[in-house]
Amino acid sequence: MKGKHTFGASLVRVLLWPVSILPLGFHRSCGRAVGRIAGSLLGYRRDVVLTNISRCFPEMNYDQVSAQCDHFYRHFGTLICEALWFGSTRNRRRLRKADPVHISGGELLEKYRKEGKSVIIAFSHTGNWEFLGGYQTYIELNGLEGAYPEKDMHIVYRRLASRVWNDFMNSNRVAPAGKDGQSQMLESFEVLRYVISHRKESKAYVFMTDQYPYSDSSRVPLDNFFGMSTVSMDGAFALAHRLGFPLLYMYMRENEDRSYTLELSELCPDASKEDKDALMQSYYTLLERDIRTQPWNYLWTHKRWK
Repeated sequence: MKGKHTFGASLVRVLLWPVSILPLGFHRSCGRAVGRIAGSLLGYRRDVVLTNISRCFPEMNYDQVSAQCDHFYRHFGTLICEALWFGSTRNRRRLRKADPVHISGGELLEKYRKEGKSVIIAFSHTGNWEFLGGYQTYIELNGLEGAYPEKDMHIVYRRLASRVWNDFMNSNRVAPAGKDGQSQMLESFEVLRYVISHRKESKAYVFMTDQYPYSDSSRVPLDNFFGMSTVSMDGAFALAHRLGFPLLYMYMRENEDRSYTLELSELCPDASKEDKDALMQSYYTLLERDIRTQPWNYLWTHKRWK
């Protein structure tokens, strides 16, 4: 089974390679067209996107909601094509030349690494989260020599049902780092044991934290997100609280030149001294604030409120 899995993922990479090696600008231009097709022609989850945006922005009229929806789909198509480009970036020179991601607040990564502490970073589906695998290049470009090195920056992910696509996406996400990048990825069901066993080391863990978790056991009530109650996954907050780690908030902003900026800020220096539910609410308060500045820059295709 493992052999079939590897072969299938390799076959997908070979088939996509001729397109993926084209310049990033080409992919971004194509992405806008792909988004229009997905949103207007195919209507991919358009009713969900329209419902989510209209509920979150009741002050918008129909034309404004529709315009934000169209902008979202152009952004969504761009994410897909950018991720395809990223998967062919098997050397750091190509990524460095494109310079797709900048970092703001990176001094926090230097500060806590210097102090020998591990940190937990709560992140959401904003910007292009598939670019996180180029972390080492970004910290070098931003002069953050004291930040956690790539081997100590771990991204928590959920395994896909398809073994072929799971293998393909994992390889795609850490393409610039090659085989060494695989150590960056931590499967969600393994993360607790890994973090506890390495709690005396200085590491950073990025948790994708959005509403409506897949597992009933991880659903925690959230009182207020865009003025509505919902449920959220609380793994990042519970783990930081349990181990007394610093907790950081991260947002990925889209810039005018279509690059992205990872913006880091501190939620608390020692999560064990805070209520984990209050920390979760603080995170969503910041996330709502940032989404309001760029309404299209969020993954609206999921049913966030049920």
